[in-house]
Amino acid sequence: MVRTSSLSRLKTWLPALAALGLGVGLLAPPARGQATVPFDSNSTANPPNTVGTDVFPNTTGLDYAVGNGLARPDSGNLGAGITVGQTFTFYYQAVVTALNITGGQTVPPNLDVTADGVRPGGAYELTAVATFRETVAALIPLGGGQIQAIFTLIPDPANLFSVFYDDAGAPADNVTGTGFGNGTLVFSANPSTLGYVSNFTNTGSIAPHVDPVGPNYPGVNSVIGSGTTNFNATLVSVNNAFFPGGLGSVIGVNFTTNVGAPFTNTAASALICGLTPAIGTTNGTSGPDIIFAVDANSSFLGPTGTPVPEPGTISLALTGVGLTSLVALRRRRPVGTATA
Repeated sequence: MVRTSSLSRLKTWLPALAALGLGVGLLAPPARGQATVPFDSNSTANPPNTVGTDVFPNTTGLDYAVGNGLARPDSGNLGAGITVGQTFTFYYQAVVTALNITGGQTVPPNLDVTADGVRPGGAYELTAVATFRETVAALIPLGGGQIQAIFTLIPDPANLFSVFYDDAGAPADNVTGTGFGNGTLVFSANPSTLGYVSNFTNTGSIAPHVDPVGPNYPGVNSVIGSGTTNFNATLVSVNNAFFPGGLGSVIGVNFTTNVGAPFTNTAASALICGLTPAIGTTNGTSGPDIIFAVDANSSFLGPTGTPVPEPGTISLALTGVGLTSLVALRRRRPVGTATA
């Protein structure tokens, strides 16, 4: 859900951020060119391997359904007890919902994008999982009870964003949180600390339900807030069966991820990357963990130039849990408006 006031707040915050040395230009990842590659969405090992059915010659990246994120501190509480210097791990899971191609998007005919725990006959899934180690770098009062947290990436080999193909294992289920990261690895990428952007702002308001549409977390309310993460990542593992013709000059992936709470039309998962969230009675306050609805998009990158925005995107701020976004990045749809 996007509130129109979020955009006006963003315009108000930008001058203050610039004064703090946190202007949008300083927060952008290093420029690289968007790359176009042939992508076989179910690999060359699985027929029919035909253009327009599972092979797409002009693929520029992947789009992901609204999924789930979990921030788990190494110690303390990321809600009411958040402190500068505190370290935590952010976990993420979602299904791929479309391929970004030159001039728009496409959904392969047999790609299951529902994450409902049921996979139709002949269908397959592409799921994404990620782990990032982060530090709370700054806490910035924004007035009106709002506080923005700025995060930096901790260099760690465990920092990975990975996509998997699966047509035989347990299907992804956004309610139970199972079935993500199964099957065959398509690629994995290690995010760079250079230009890593991550933030979340607490609006100071409380929503009565963290997950008003799903069966999990009954009686648990949530801080309202939103945030964003944007980074470039270097490919560390690639399955060539999904890239007929090779990757050419592709050297990495750019990810734009927006987080928010409470969840609106997307179920909050019982498990996130195999972990049971401990959010207490108020998500974002009682903790120690915080859960988020997460919407992500990725682009393949070449060595130079500036990544091309996803078709139909606009700059906006999202509303969502625990700590809210102030930097507006490319978006296709507001967090929580698509059922995953």
